Amino acid sequence: MNLSLHDAQGKLRWTPMRAARRLLQSCGSWIARLIAFSLRLRNRWSRATVLGDGDAVVCLTSYGPRLKQAHLAIESVGRGQMRPRRLILWLDDTVDAHALPGALRRLESRGLEIRGSHGSFGPHTKYFPYVSENSKPELPLVTCDDDILYPKWWLHTLLVDYESQQPPAVVAFRAHRIGLAGGVLKPYGQWQPVRTDRPSHRHFVTGVSGAVYPPAVQRSLAALGDAFLQRCPRADDVWLNVVALRLGTKVKQVSARSRHFPLVHRSQQQALQQHNVQAGGNDAQLLATYDAADLAKLAAATETAAQLIP
Repeated sequence: MNLSLHDAQGKLRWTPMRAARRLLQSCGSWIARLIAFSLRLRNRWSRATVLGDGDAVVCLTSYGPRLKQAHLAIESVGRGQMRPRRLILWLDDTVDAHALPGALRRLESRGLEIRGSHGSFGPHTKYFPYVSENSKPELPLVTCDDDILYPKWWLHTLLVDYESQQPPAVVAFRAHRIGLAGGVLKPYGQWQPVRTDRPSHRHFVTGVSGAVYPPAVQRSLAALGDAFLQRCPRADDVWLNVVALRLGTKVKQVSARSRHFPLVHRSQQQALQQHNVQAGGNDAQLLATYDAADLAKLAAATETAAQLIP
């Protein structure tokens, strides 16, 4: 047994900071499991509606093995202090609508809409079918993920911040500052988290923690159709951000600190992240999507964005 406090390279195996980080991670994991347990009970026994008078439509998508636990994310939205006018789960053509888990059917009886997307659009399924059939949207669209446990104040906080913005902005709990060097995009892995709650064209919303899209952005998404399939088929965030940029809509983070809410235990969320971030998939799709005019707009916003970063 090796009792040394140092590894083969002479680095400390144990430090107070490392121990504290592991303790926090362990506590967070157990808290997430307790939340998930309470949501499973709610799904089994509750008859309460998941809809309310919140001025928004909430959309998400799910597929494959993730469908077995997607009800947890939906229940977390449906128990919120503010609930949406509509809550829609979009399914692509690979999903057998007749073999859905009973947990989703129970949610359907409480107001969840389960809709087919009439195509395979990958992660874009969470928003594209909705904007395609709503050419004149009146309400903001909120997107969320199927493997996140959202806090009760999630939708209320998003919408209060969204409604305070004039002109309207894309509002999210989590964003990165787009990295530029000599007018060229830096690798996505080098982009830094946003450290301000002020809107900017240089902010890049990451939708995992939830984001609000104004009606004008929805109309632009609908007008462009499925052009994303040739540019960024596996990166919905890339398309949503470039469409907002071209429209002149800024991105705003709710607070100066980004938020990433608990993951559903043993969810499959890491698969797309590994392709897009760790394997460089985001970089290829960013290069295929952002054109010279987009980069010029970002470069023009550089000075202003720099002033906003502490």
